[in-house]
Amino acid sequence: MTGQDVSNGVWMTGSFTGSSWKILSMNLETNNVYKYTTIMNPGDSGAYYFMYDDVWGKRETVPLECAPWWSSDRGYKIGDKDTTYSFLWGSCAGIGEYTGLHDTKIIQNNQISIYPNPGDNFVNLSIKSVENKTFIEILDNTGRICLKSNLNRLTTGLDISSLPPGLYFIKCSTSEKSYFEKLIVK
Repeated sequence: MTGQDVSNGVWMTGSFTGSSWKILSMNLETNNVYKYTTIMNPGDSGAYYFMYDDVWGKRETVPLECAPWWSSDRGYKIGDKDTTYSFLWGSCAGIGEYTGLHDTKIIQNNQISIYPNPGDNFVNLSIKSVENKTFIEILDNTGRICLKSNLNRLTTGLDISSLPPGLYFIKCSTSEKSYFEKLIVK
């Protein structure tokens, strides 16, 4: 959101909010990165755009080449796997599109602890149990693997000093299941 007035917050609206569009607040994640999360079904599609206030009309100008809906709004189509869309304000430039990295059973029930989080050079990772052939991956918001390591103890330290600031996901996997946790690098 560099260069944008966000003093009144960052908002978004779209067809995913219902037949009568609602204005929804986005949450500050880190360093001018804002986030909104919702659950949709495979095949869902529609229009959306970002706003710099919770007042109709106070919106981004979406470039025509990435405005398939009414030549003014962004579009989305949900595939068969988890999907995240992320774009720079008023631009077609994506900061990553993540579409389902997992083919194994996903469990997100506090199996992983990361501290400190946000972190900058070094973080500790604790998991509830280690099985044979457990490994961890740190993924950026495009799904690219930034770091990968075998895990053979319940607590380990991770050197994240080579990662630029931003939002990442830690994936801890065994042959049968995967656990995900969010990591913010300062």
